[in-house]
Amino acid sequence: MQLWEQNQSHQFDAILMDVQMPQLAGLQASWLIREKELTAGAHIPIIALAAHAMKGDRERCLAAGADGYITKPINPAELVETIQVAFRNGAKLPAVQANPLPEGPSDAELLARFDGDGELLKELAGIFLQECPKMLDDIREALQPATRMLWNEPRKL
Repeated sequence: MQLWEQNQSHQFDAILMDVQMPQLAGLQASWLIREKELTAGAHIPIIALAAHAMKGDRERCLAAGADGYITKPINPAELVETIQVAFRNGAKLPAVQANPLPEGPSDAELLARFDGDGELLKELAGIFLQECPKMLDDIREALQPATRMLWNEPRKL
C-alpha cells in the first residue's frame, strides 16, 4: 500500500496482491487502493494471489476490487492470461512460453560434453545428486533473514 502511494507519479503497470499478507490483508489493501483511486481518477489492475483456493475466494477478491484472481503455485501462462484480461485498455502484453524452462540437452549432446566418457558423467551426476540437497538447505538457511525482511515489507512489481 505504502509503495503504491509513493509511486503515484510513476504508476505501476499492475499489482500482484497476496491475499494473506502479514501486516495488512491483501483484500483490505486492494479495497484501500480502489478507494484512493476514486479521488485520483486512475485505475491499476490488481491480481489477487491466494495460496489455498477456497469456495468463494474468487468472489471475495473481486468484491474487494481485484481485477483478477489466481492461486499459488503460480502457473505463468495463467498469470499472463489473467493480467491480459485485467487490462481494460486493451494493451497487449508480451507473450510468454507456457513452460519458461528451456529443454536440457539430449543424452547424446550431454555425453558429447564429456568427450564420450559415460563413467565420468555418471560419477559427476552421482556427486550432484548426493550434494545438491545439502547445498539447497544451505541456500535456504542463508536466505532466511532476507526472506523474513521481504515478507514483512510491501513488495513492488
